Amino acid sequence: MKNYLVRVKNAELFDRNYLLANVYIGVQKESEENIVKRTEKYEGIESYMYMCMKGGDMLCIVKITEHVLQEVGVTQEEAWRQAEKNTFEHVQIIPLTQFVHNNFGIDEKVWERDKEAYILTNKEQMYGASEMLNTGVLHLLAREHHASKLLIIPSSIHEVLIRVFNDDEDIEDFSQMLRNVNESIVEPWERLADQAFVIEL
Repeated sequence: MKNYLVRVKNAELFDRNYLLANVYIGVQKESEENIVKRTEKYEGIESYMYMCMKGGDMLCIVKITEHVLQEVGVTQEEAWRQAEKNTFEHVQIIPLTQFVHNNFGIDEKVWERDKEAYILTNKEQMYGASEMLNTGVLHLLAREHHASKLLIIPSSIHEVLIRVFNDDEDIEDFSQMLRNVNESIVEPWERLADQAFVIEL
């Protein structure tokens, strides 16, 4: 699928209802971009809003600016609220072994100790790492595994890996693994972070 990142300078093609129906949240490394965004609890990561427009095999991602919101008469508060609703309704929780099999054709077990690890993303598996902000899903996974701490590895802007974190583990080991993967596999513009995170629920 072809993907395009477009900076919108006017809102002539959009109206209020269209924006609210198609606005989602994305996450990226903190930036100086002149877009509507906010700092998140994950160090070095910011969230932003975008519109997702589809046409045939083309997916067009349009980052939202304050000018666009003003043109269509939507406040930031309303836009963020609807973007969260749209984003979290499209969450996918994929067992890691299934994700690796589907995307890389690998049938054997991946990381025996991580047999209960999951990938969080969206239905399109594009710009889906924002599901790390989905506290409802995080609490659900924690309850299912009787855990109070979750490990989050932001593998790219498209997905994050999540599993239970054990106190006898060193988070720096996971951060180093993430940095190695970033350097060898992930395109620079798709990298989300160089460190793993532990959250308490």
